[in-house]
Amino acid sequence: MEPDIINNMTSRSTYSDDTYTIAQAFNERVNLTPNKIAYSEFDHQAEQWKSYTWSETRTLAASVQQWLIELGVVAGDRISIMLPNSIIWVAIDQAAAGLGIITVPLYPNDREDNVHYILEKTDCCLLLIATHEQCELSKDFIQEIESLKTIVLVDPVEGVDLPVLNTQLSNDQAISFQLSGCSYKDPATIVFTSGTTGRPKGVILSHRNLLINAADSGRAVPVTERDHLLSFLPLSHTFERTTGYYAPMLHGAEITYTRSIDQLAEDLQIIKPTILISVPRIYERVYAKINEQVQRKSAFAQKLFKYAHQIGYNKFCYQQGTGDWSLSFLIHPLLDMLVAKKIREKLGGRIKFAVAGGAVFAKDLNAFFIGMGVNVVQGYGMTESSPVISSNRIDRNIVGSVGLAFDNVEVKLSDVGELMVRGDSIMLGYWDNEQATNEVLTQDGWLHTGDIARIENEIIYITGRVKDIIVLSNGEKIPPADVEHAICSDALFDQTIVIGERRPFLSAIVVLNREQCKLQRINERNIHDEAVKEELLKKIGQYMNEFPGYAQIYKITATLDPWEVENGLLTPTLKIKREKVKELFKQEIEQMYAGH
Repeated sequence: MEPDIINNMTSRSTYSDDTYTIAQAFNERVNLTPNKIAYSEFDHQAEQWKSYTWSETRTLAASVQQWLIELGVVAGDRISIMLPNSIIWVAIDQAAAGLGIITVPLYPNDREDNVHYILEKTDCCLLLIATHEQCELSKDFIQEIESLKTIVLVDPVEGVDLPVLNTQLSNDQAISFQLSGCSYKDPATIVFTSGTTGRPKGVILSHRNLLINAADSGRAVPVTERDHLLSFLPLSHTFERTTGYYAPMLHGAEITYTRSIDQLAEDLQIIKPTILISVPRIYERVYAKINEQVQRKSAFAQKLFKYAHQIGYNKFCYQQGTGDWSLSFLIHPLLDMLVAKKIREKLGGRIKFAVAGGAVFAKDLNAFFIGMGVNVVQGYGMTESSPVISSNRIDRNIVGSVGLAFDNVEVKLSDVGELMVRGDSIMLGYWDNEQATNEVLTQDGWLHTGDIARIENEIIYITGRVKDIIVLSNGEKIPPADVEHAICSDALFDQTIVIGERRPFLSAIVVLNREQCKLQRINERNIHDEAVKEELLKKIGQYMNEFPGYAQIYKITATLDPWEVENGLLTPTLKIKREKVKELFKQEIEQMYAGH
């Protein structure tokens, strides 16, 4: 039987009063399962994993509250969390929620200019950091940002003279976790959209927005107390915060924070999670690695791999009621044991289902994982909707779609086919930006998503961006994401953007994989040679058979330097900043179209 909090949280009527803020929901969870493990992380000093019960987490949050009160931070103030995923991130977030303090999350490796802009824009009074690099980045902020009173380290850093967060309570301090700082209608957080163009906008989300979306998430892809999640997407991103933190909190699931993305593969083997939440880029990397290993095997092994995937996927479609029974299903158990099981073991071996969101998830990539027995359900949303708008379901997973709208979300299509959404999870507005708010929110509460969609039998299919469709000079229209995914399905190509707006043909800028380049004798000296470019175009052509002639790639510019968050060419959620890349390669683009 589900705990009362779950029944309450999954009922729209619950939100007709002030019953639940984020901190109240957390407190109720602690009361329900105080001694159950809530969070785990790796203690680098002790060199071992350390776990915290729900009760211990609440005690830590209460001590942070006491520290915030002594520091003079009050309800309505903004504090910024620039920390990696950790138990202290959760404690600070819950402490602030209980006191009515508004959190402004920052990506731990964000650029100085972006951090400065956000802190100044929101009048943050406190910045919490963790590393020497962040100390260097923020050392002049107190002098430059009038509202910023204090920069605090969560742990001491050698050679840095900054105050340290104090969570130690003396034996005679008996404090309780405070809950009365705000109501469900109040802002809980201001999340700045990572945006691929222009300055980021601060999305104001209330306690109600986030909890309703978390409850909807828990209904769409069921989570239980027995589940264990491995968290590696940054908590500063609303997708992870809602679906990988608040939703599991409502259900009492356990969360372990990975040591780093570089150690993710190893941590999957250690933790063996039952649920995986990720952006498509991570699945793409896993697939590329698997595909690279398969290509080194014998022709027979490659055929076995292909059959295992195809038969597994066909059987899944049959079980979902979208495909026919086949005699080939009789050999599926053998193929599953020989091939698919080994793939699942790389993910820990216990995955019940996985979730993909935050960007477009290619249909064939989704089908591959499903064929290997990993039921990846694709969701869709945006920060402005807290963030999930729709999701496929475990028993109704329509590959190529983004599933059904959440219970507390209404959807419709505009006259031009843009998806419009309305509901209890839609943001309060943009921080200090009324004009931008009015541009995306209608008077009657409909949010412009900016995505072109179609809806069939209540299932939503995203077909492109209102602004991102490439229109060639001859009027032909191409969604670049499909072409880019086809190119990157080859392990040689790590990243790409397709160019062609108002041009006579498509071209591509690609980042090549250095290890693959060594095998193919491509290096800094010959990467711009015409012979190398021709070979790259031939390789791309192998993946373009299903595209019409006008969607083929005719010119290419290659580089070995990856596009990263640190060099300003990726958003923190690993989306390519297309305009920035095009500006960087402006000269090369003009050369590709010279004479045409």
